[in-house]
Amino acid sequence: ESVSGSPFWLAPEVILMEGVGTASDIWSLGCTIIELLTGAPPYFNFDAMTAIYHMVEDAHPPIPDDLPADLASFIRQSLPSFASENSSPPHLA
Repeated sequence: ESVSGSPFWLAPEVILMEGVGTASDIWSLGCTIIELLTGAPPYFNFDAMTAIYHMVEDAHPPIPDDLPADLASFIRQSLPSFASENSSPPHLA
């Protein structure tokens, strides 16, 4: 198995080589939404290896404080620590 992708959008389960699927795609979507809102993906202020460490160790990436509640909830649902906790697409609202 191999890992491919840009480090700042990799889901924890991809980093740990536990598999790739819809949940890891949803994680990347959550990171992309944060990037669209802030101008940078989560952990972009770190070098790639430090960012990867935080993606695996933190409960979720930092979420901007000033978001509407619905958007913050959507992002939180897309960024849990591991794929088994990730929301499936129909449950994201």
